[in-house]
Amino acid sequence: MVPMNIRTTLVKRSKRMLPPGTSKAPANAPRQGSRYQAFTLVELLVVVVILGVLSAVAVDTGLREWRREQVNAMTSELAGWLETIRRAALKGSSCTATLTTGSVSSGATVATGNSEGCLSTRPLTVDQSNDNMSFDISSNASTITFTPRGTLSSDITPVTITVTLQPSGPSRCINITGLLGLVRLGNSSGASCSTDQKI
Repeated sequence: MVPMNIRTTLVKRSKRMLPPGTSKAPANAPRQGSRYQAFTLVELLVVVVILGVLSAVAVDTGLREWRREQVNAMTSELAGWLETIRRAALKGSSCTATLTTGSVSSGATVATGNSEGCLSTRPLTVDQSNDNMSFDISSNASTITFTPRGTLSSDITPVTITVTLQPSGPSRCINITGLLGLVRLGNSSGASCSTDQKI
């Protein structure tokens, strides 16, 4: 049993907590068990679905960008390598580059150059950091010879090299014009190569 004076004190304290003239809690006070205090299951499911769709779009866009950048890197590297061979020919002797056409995978040789009278150039290989990366390289000339003037000595002009990330990735191309021997990067669309920047 609780002594009488403690019981009276508890009742007085509880009455002090209420606003004067009221005997129960205010109407705008949150009620226990009110349905407005939490999200419903349907609302939570809608948010989860929206987040799932947004993340799927972001992942798809990121993957597409990654594939495009891999092709850009390989094409730029090949174009730079060919420009190095052309500049070596300007030093006084013809230089020849031989392309590997078809499918090339990680660590495979893409192009080789002769070192007779030219600068000593290493063969160009596919980066080995990504084991499952494979490119398809096609060209209308498998051997490219630059004269001491830096021009092409082949009858096929312009030389067009297309680099595609396998199995169905984006494509970029390289155009080498015969008269000046300019090495240009471009976008590949079907059989044509629209050049957009000079190396």
